[in-house]
Amino acid sequence: LSATTSAGTINYRDTNALTIGAVGAQTVSNATFAATSGVTTTGTGTDILIQTGGAQTLTTNVNANTSNNVRLASGAGISQTAGTNTANLLGLTAAGTIDVTSTTNDAATLSATTSAGTINYRDTNALTIGAVGAQTVSNATFAATSGVTTTGTGTDILIQTGGAQTLTTNVNANTSNNVRLASGAGRS
Repeated sequence: LSATTSAGTINYRDTNALTIGAVGAQTVSNATFAATSGVTTTGTGTDILIQTGGAQTLTTNVNANTSNNVRLASGAGISQTAGTNTANLLGLTAAGTIDVTSTTNDAATLSATTSAGTINYRDTNALTIGAVGAQTVSNATFAATSGVTTTGTGTDILIQTGGAQTLTTNVNANTSNNVRLASGAGRS
């Protein structure tokens, strides 16, 4: 999937696994499609919501700029192999491992939950662990999340930031798993 808009939101639902990537340009007769890469919004109030029944693989940017929100809901895991996630609020829900660890990710607030697998997140600067509200648009749905939580066994949490970490909600890997918080500028 690759999509871009300067006005309005991007909402997408897929019953299977999905890769966020690039789509090349094409011209047929008088119809032209410009190349796109990643999922990007540039206007105000232009959130991104992507829900899949299978895994999500992020190979390019998912960018709602720093004043809009990104919500990713996966029926399996969420993995990032390249690109940057940029958002005011970044919400991640999955039924598998969440591994979003690009050194250039930039969210103001993170909330993530999984029932199986670990949560690994890396951010370039300061980060607040907070809440991301529910959103439903057409057939795409994101359930509200609060904090960073895992509920399965062997489901550790690692949050690494280049700046300060502010914990306004729980970071919970239940009593049988581990939480690791690495901050470049302290924690409160």
